Amino acid sequence: MGRTILITLIAVLSAQGRTSAQNFAGQYTFQDTQGTTSMSVQQDDSGRISGSVTMDDGSVVNLQGEIKGTEAIGIATIGEKNTLFKLHFQGEQLIYTMIAVTADNKPDLANAQQFPFSRTGGGKGGTGPAASGGANPLAGGGGGGSTDPLARTFTDGKMTLQLQGRGGRYQGQIQFQGQTFPATAQSPDGRSLTGKFTSGSDSFDFTGKLQGSTLSFTTGGTSYQLRGEGGTPTAAANPLSGDSGSSATPARGGQRPQPIAGGNVVNDPSMGVRFSVPPGWKHQKQQTIYMMGHDTIPGMILIMPHTSNSIQELAAAANEPLYQAQDGQLMVTSAPVTLTNNMLAADYGGNIQGKEAKGRIVGVVSPHGGGFLIMAGADTAGYSPQHAQLAEGIARSMNFTKPQLPPEAAMWKQKLTGMRVKSFKHGGSSDAGGAYSWSDERDIDLCSDGAFQSTGGFQGSLGTAGGSAIMNPGNRTRTGQWTIIGQAGQPALQLRHSTGNVETFVLSANGSQTLLDGVRWYVIENPTCR
Repeated sequence: MGRTILITLIAVLSAQGRTSAQNFAGQYTFQDTQGTTSMSVQQDDSGRISGSVTMDDGSVVNLQGEIKGTEAIGIATIGEKNTLFKLHFQGEQLIYTMIAVTADNKPDLANAQQFPFSRTGGGKGGTGPAASGGANPLAGGGGGGSTDPLARTFTDGKMTLQLQGRGGRYQGQIQFQGQTFPATAQSPDGRSLTGKFTSGSDSFDFTGKLQGSTLSFTTGGTSYQLRGEGGTPTAAANPLSGDSGSSATPARGGQRPQPIAGGNVVNDPSMGVRFSVPPGWKHQKQQTIYMMGHDTIPGMILIMPHTSNSIQELAAAANEPLYQAQDGQLMVTSAPVTLTNNMLAADYGGNIQGKEAKGRIVGVVSPHGGGFLIMAGADTAGYSPQHAQLAEGIARSMNFTKPQLPPEAAMWKQKLTGMRVKSFKHGGSSDAGGAYSWSDERDIDLCSDGAFQSTGGFQGSLGTAGGSAIMNPGNRTRTGQWTIIGQAGQPALQLRHSTGNVETFVLSANGSQTLLDGVRWYVIENPTCR
């Protein structure tokens, strides 16, 4: 699921010229129903910033970037996974924006995720210009014990408004017909709302009035009666345990899969997984993907492998498209919710073959590396909460074993031992607003004693009407141990870094070409070791 993020694409994000530098240095925290996330930012006189974001589970995201006017832009790294980030002040809050990169190497601004942090120490940041709001994926719409009746999720089943904030100032998102619109709002009395939401470059006003637990939401002369509820997707009951009518609270680590009851049991030693098929559902396997359908329940269920080694890696990939082709696109539309210490859930939506679709996706991480994604959904008319229950029920029924080594493993071991695998990509673009160029190169030397050394980096330049900048974080050298493993029935190259991070690349071939995770790498002589 990982993708190399190219920091020089920041040119597209930087529309402002250089002004006096904003002061981002300091300590910040964000708190939601799942815990506290902290951020530390350092800043030097040249306009460079560095820092880290520490999640409530102890995992760390490292930050490196530079200041452009009232914003800071750069790259965020968790383990071996990267994404773009942007910092800017909105009032007294520091907004941390995480931005994925599309398949054509452009920042995916439409699906950027925002985290509002509050300063707890360090210098003063200033208020900065008002921002256009944006989805807050960590809060999932607020609620979760807040005494503010507006800081939660409101929905009528067709439209959903998620708000998070305090002191009469809120930000969040509106979900409607598979699309997500960033929103900001204010309340003078804790019962009424005035706000704006954005669609592309356009902005629209809305108002709201809370009566009991119902919010009367009005925009453009159209009103919606939205029922207040929790701010994050509710963890569904396990439909395989015979109690599909109940609703479970999202777990915070350690919950074991529920006992399997009813339906068929699939045991796949080659993929290292055992799970149950819900009663009445039929299944078949095509290559590494299981597909399930029902005679009377609309939609389908897909089970497919992923290569992430932690739920943090899964969460970092949540803003990448789940599916993107000429016939449509599917994207995650809600904040990922932690169900257990190896399981995340989120809602998704989009358009497939001209029809609006929605569903629930659950990611499960195997203790042996990688894991599986379970997607259950249908078109908008056919979707129901039962699909979410099915996805989470299957996920909770999963048990893992070490995947069997596929027959091709020995061939790949022989082919790669003592060799270097090399990846090199470059590109750029220019238009009336400016230009950017980039190159990204990585070498992995695979020694015969099982050790590896990885070197590489990316660099580039950008130019806009306001000036120019060069980003060159420099070459990174990483070491550790390598091996060939089975990954969901496929051979895979696994790198265990001396830092404790783990990378996994599924191996395949296209004629004489060697592919790692479907991307061409070159196998050449290794000058470092044998």
